[in-house]
Amino acid sequence: MNKGKVGRPYRYSNVEIFAAYAIKCIFKLGYREASGIVEDFEQQYGADNTPNFRTIQWRIKKLRKDIISISIHDESKDLVDIEVVIDSTRIKSRNDGEYRSTKYGKRKEWCKMHIAVDKKTKKILNIIITDSSTGDANEFIPLLETY
Repeated sequence: MNKGKVGRPYRYSNVEIFAAYAIKCIFKLGYREASGIVEDFEQQYGADNTPNFRTIQWRIKKLRKDIISISIHDESKDLVDIEVVIDSTRIKSRNDGEYRSTKYGKRKEWCKMHIAVDKKTKKILNIIITDSSTGDANEFIPLLETY
């Protein structure tokens, strides 16, 4: 990530920046909202520093198209056992607020983000976005299919 870079080394990995940008694009959010989601997720797993919205925006501008590819398999290394943490969370896709939902009887709309993280390195391995009707058990195997 910092190879060939002039100046101070990057504090956040390209994968972390790209994951925040993917959340921003998929849910059509702003950079502030996307950084908030990443911060909430990382605090849940004990990470203490997360990129702010300006860092995400600035780094995405710096990334070239050939860098924006996440590769998990390294053919030069042998197969290694890893521990994977899998979790899912709901993300609101409509912001009606509690008052309007209660008053007009509207059903709240949300999406589910299923994510697999390497426990040791805390790197994001796979992300799947589904609608609210998809259960967690249905996405367990697809999350692990990249291996």
